Amino acid sequence: MDLRFIKAFTSPGETTLLGHRMKPFSLKHRLALHVLESPFVTPNKPTTALDLFVAVKVCAEKSVRKLTFMDIVRMSTIKAKPEKMETYIKSFHEYSNVLNWPKFWDKNKQAASKGTPWILSVISSLISNGFDEESAWSLPESQAIWYHTAISMRNGNDVSLMTDDDENIMKDFHKLAEEAKAKPRVRRSNKAHK
Repeated sequence: MDLRFIKAFTSPGETTLLGHRMKPFSLKHRLALHVLESPFVTPNKPTTALDLFVAVKVCAEKSVRKLTFMDIVRMSTIKAKPEKMETYIKSFHEYSNVLNWPKFWDKNKQAASKGTPWILSVISSLISNGFDEESAWSLPESQAIWYHTAISMRNGNDVSLMTDDDENIMKDFHKLAEEAKAKPRVRRSNKAHK
């Protein structure tokens, strides 16, 4: 069985980070982070200590308008020890459980979304298949993506998932290709030996 699938349904849970107990990362949290233009959902945007605290508070479902005294103390500690920032960012990414989404064989990189935001596509798929709206928005994101994928496949859409074995084969292939590139080439002479 696919390890990402197993982790998507067994690892999401409440996580404490920077003194706040965060709910399992859901599409509701992702949407709120998009609204705030958080670097956690905006590629190549630098992350500040304030960005980190805002993201944590969004996922703890607490007001982002007010930092507590302890938030300010923790933020000052991070600013004094910037090496901790990378650890917290990594912890937040692990908490989001994105690594446990299904992996797809990319058949057509130019597939059109037809203008519907992908978050809404997932939510509407879940709702039309029996989830109530609150559950669909609160479901851990990695689980929502797995359900949406299964629904899509059941509806006859051509979706091919990459298994753990496929991924390992690809890694081995890339490793062998890199090793082959690194080896010096031996030129052979066309002259016949006497």
